[in-house]
Amino acid sequence: MSRPLKLIKTLGNHWKKSTLAIVVTGCGLNYGKNKLEILSMMRAYCEESQKFGDGTIPSRLKPRHVTVILNPAAKDRKGTALFEKYAAPLLHLAGIRVSLIKTEHEGQAKALMDVMDNTDAVLVAGGDGTLLEAVTGLCRRSDSDVAVRRFPIGIIPIGRTNSFAKHLFWASHLDDAKLLAESTMAVIKGDTKAVNIVSIQGESGKPVYALSRLECGIFRDVDAKIQKYWYWEIGRASCRERV
Repeated sequence: MSRPLKLIKTLGNHWKKSTLAIVVTGCGLNYGKNKLEILSMMRAYCEESQKFGDGTIPSRLKPRHVTVILNPAAKDRKGTALFEKYAAPLLHLAGIRVSLIKTEHEGQAKALMDVMDNTDAVLVAGGDGTLLEAVTGLCRRSDSDVAVRRFPIGIIPIGRTNSFAKHLFWASHLDDAKLLAESTMAVIKGDTKAVNIVSIQGESGKPVYALSRLECGIFRDVDAKIQKYWYWEIGRASCRERV
């Protein structure tokens, strides 16, 4: 019996193992392909960012300084790793001085924005909730009319949904790595865009501010529990879209 026929016979006799091997091999090849594509993409972004770092500035000016408010709990506690992998290298290559503040509890981003000073811009590294907190803290300041111009807010989208970032960059089709890199490059290039802010008067007498949407009541409670009941990421995303 020829070798091809023996191989076909063997595969037929062990079809379960053969099917598993094919699936695992296919997943491995696809994973490797995606990794190579991301590496190639980041190399291109790094080269572009390096051009800004190699540029000269007048002696009377200081290098740009940005303050990053990072929510390490974002994206199932992957926030720090995502920021350090896809955003931090680009900022440093561009010659931007970075001050990093990691939040430790809910509401801290709001408090930080209330006392924010001595920075050229604020980068919110988190999801829609962290962004809402930062915007609310900025707009509640007694000098908010001046502060909103003094401290432009940049977005480093490392949350689960990143609704506003995707709307801002028209990037619903982009994967996480591409969206992070594009958002960081917008900061490096100094691209700004005026956006409308919604103000909601709360029972406490203090307004809450939102950009894309405001979640409250049972919707917010259900959304917070979704990730506890779904193991697969696609399941969580699908469930969230139906709520």
